[in-house]
Amino acid sequence: MRGFTLIETLIAIAILLLAVTGPMTLAERGLASAGVAKIELTALYLGQEALEFIRNTRDENFLRGRGGGQNWLQGLDECATVTGCAVDPTASGGNRIDQCSAGNDDCLLWQHQGDAPNERLKGLFGHPRVRGGSTANWKITSYKRKVCITRVTDTALCVNDSGNNLRNEREVKVNVLLDWTAGALGTRSAVVTTTIFNWYDSP
Repeated sequence: MRGFTLIETLIAIAILLLAVTGPMTLAERGLASAGVAKIELTALYLGQEALEFIRNTRDENFLRGRGGGQNWLQGLDECATVTGCAVDPTASGGNRIDQCSAGNDDCLLWQHQGDAPNERLKGLFGHPRVRGGSTANWKITSYKRKVCITRVTDTALCVNDSGNNLRNEREVKVNVLLDWTAGALGTRSAVVTTTIFNWYDSP
């Protein structure tokens, strides 16, 4: 009975390695793609969250009857600048919005890492600086989110404008500028845009 030669054994091992390596590579790429998709989906949800926050502020001004149509953008003046603003829907009271600096570093989002089982903020994103500066239980992320409110006719995403001037508009444009790091794809960016109307003066 004839056994395998060394060359036959090596060829068999090579074929086996090829058969195993292909599926392993596909599985690795699939996992990497799923990770990148999760990061990018989170970024787009963060953009949607900022838009909803601006709409909610407009609606709250309307429902509370804050001085008529001229105050429909009350509380959003920091967003009508070239540096834009940071919004934190998880904060309470008046500490939910702050103007970003020219360097944009304070537009970085942090994620809450609380350990308590009933921690209501766990996993949510926010700005500890907007909340008063405490970073306890918060971890910095690669996401940056900047909100800019401009006239509909403005072509730039962020411009210096007075909130008082924008309050005379019937419609304004809300731009949410997002930057993040998506694994092997490197730095990514997106802009989520919508328009909101002044319900007081709408026809």
